[in-house]
Amino acid sequence: MQRMYLLGPMLALVLALAAGCKKNDPEATLPPATDEGKNVGGCLIDGVVWQTSSSHGSVWGGPGTAAVVSKKAGQGFYNVSIILSSGQSSRTIELKCKNTLGYGRCEFNTILPPVTSPEPSYAQYRNGAAPGIIGKFTTSPSATGWMDITYLDTQKSIIAGRFAFTGQDAVSGREVVISEGRFDTICYYIELP
Repeated sequence: MQRMYLLGPMLALVLALAAGCKKNDPEATLPPATDEGKNVGGCLIDGVVWQTSSSHGSVWGGPGTAAVVSKKAGQGFYNVSIILSSGQSSRTIELKCKNTLGYGRCEFNTILPPVTSPEPSYAQYRNGAAPGIIGKFTTSPSATGWMDITYLDTQKSIIAGRFAFTGQDAVSGREVVISEGRFDTICYYIELP
């Protein structure tokens, strides 16, 4: 009979612990992965939640989420630039994919060439002030990543996707891990001659 009395409190303890684990799940506090042009973005930076402000940002700076999608007339390839910034202007994530078909995965695994050479696809996290590790953390052959474009509507000017990468600071050699990244934003769509 004593076993029955112990089973109830033990079951309650197990359920309470399981519920407690869910509350501490950092991914649960990230913005949901949507494709409605909500101007949201976020990720985990070394396991800590980071989100953009909820405004439509600018590709030239300022808090929010912004994107530029461009392609040459008659060509099926896009160049995509995503900028994610929080109210802390010193923390920014930049994702650049060259010659992508629109939907699908873009790999970040090359070294940035000199300014005079064509720019490859890359991801970069910049942090100029605390909190977090200060530096400019960029992908390379040894610090790789990816971005999946899950939604692209050039008529409504909306782009959405997911991303993850490891960035390395060229000066200090330190690395930052960006994971569970997502964005959903209005984009500037440009068709070039």
